[in-house]
Amino acid sequence: TFCGKSDASDLTMANCPWHHEVEAFCKELAARIAKDHPSCPTYEVACAHKHSVSVLLARCDQLKAPDGTWDTWIDYDRFHALAASGEPFTVEDYKAPC
Repeated sequence: TFCGKSDASDLTMANCPWHHEVEAFCKELAARIAKDHPSCPTYEVACAHKHSVSVLLARCDQLKAPDGTWDTWIDYDRFHALAASGEPFTVEDYKAPC
């Protein structure tokens, strides 16, 4: 997202991609990963926000629920407890449904 003119930079809106371009790039990236690296996990667009020109690619095996919804939120209380425990943990231990 363009934040305005700065004397430190000559960037303008012309340097910023549109949301549809970012989304298309992310979808193509996920497709290329699947095609060129078949042993890698599958990624899909889990969420997109047009106003902020952002797209979240997520690993299907870790974050996509069996019903097709995404568990891309973070249970921060659980995450901090796990981090403080000193024990190993994975994303599955602190993910939360949207």
